[in-house]
Amino acid sequence: MKSLRSELFIKNLFEEKELPPKNKDANTHRVVRCLNCPVNKTWLRKIGDSNTSNLWRHLEKYHPDKDPKLKKAKILIAEGQSTLDEFVGQAEIPSKFTQAEFRTSITKWIVADDQPFTTPENQQFWHMVKVLNPNAVVPKADTIKKDIMENFVKEQEIRKSLFQSIPGKISFALDTWTSTNGYGFLAITMHWITKDWVLQDSLLDFIDLSGPHSGENLCNAFVKSCQEFGVLKKVFVITSDNASNNDTFMKHLENVCQNESISFDAIDSHCRCI
Repeated sequence: MKSLRSELFIKNLFEEKELPPKNKDANTHRVVRCLNCPVNKTWLRKIGDSNTSNLWRHLEKYHPDKDPKLKKAKILIAEGQSTLDEFVGQAEIPSKFTQAEFRTSITKWIVADDQPFTTPENQQFWHMVKVLNPNAVVPKADTIKKDIMENFVKEQEIRKSLFQSIPGKISFALDTWTSTNGYGFLAITMHWITKDWVLQDSLLDFIDLSGPHSGENLCNAFVKSCQEFGVLKKVFVITSDNASNNDTFMKHLENVCQNESISFDAIDSHCRCI
């Protein structure tokens, strides 16, 4: 009887034989035996079935040193083939594991990949971490949220210092929208030129906008954000769409600036996007 051509059979990992004629499954099945198990591990295999998934899983779990896929991967890495590090860029990896560094890395990954706080509580994720380092303590969702909020406050302070050190005026762009579940948002971006004449931009704020999208409400949210970051006195030009509430917003902003002795004109400082 000719064996299937899978490398599992060709490389003396498993063998396939006919069942004894008296066996009730002799006409429909063959018996497969693992050649590496000290106690014969066997499976019944339907004639003509080319599925080898269960055999690969057995090999990976009980005989990883015999797994031709793992051997091939090691050879490719040794020969200089692409690895994940080369694909994503050579990041600086700590020479020694510390729980603090691991917790920081988890937090950065959650933020960068927009993952839910509860992702590390997934049993398979926890198991994967333990395989890599049994001493690693996977943080709970509440801990991750706490770390992210603390880092957010620290990053805000860094941004405040950066924005307040900008030598000239700052242009702003803003837009509002309502999500499908009824939440309103206001996004504000900043644009400026450094002392070396390099154009820079940054997100200033992403605001959960309560109440109507009226010009007055938009102005209150914009001014509050600018004051928190200390950049209201640097306002130069505002870019927005042509919605009528933005005209009202500009008028309210002009009044606020006048009260703060800041030079600002609702018409001249309004850049309408196309």
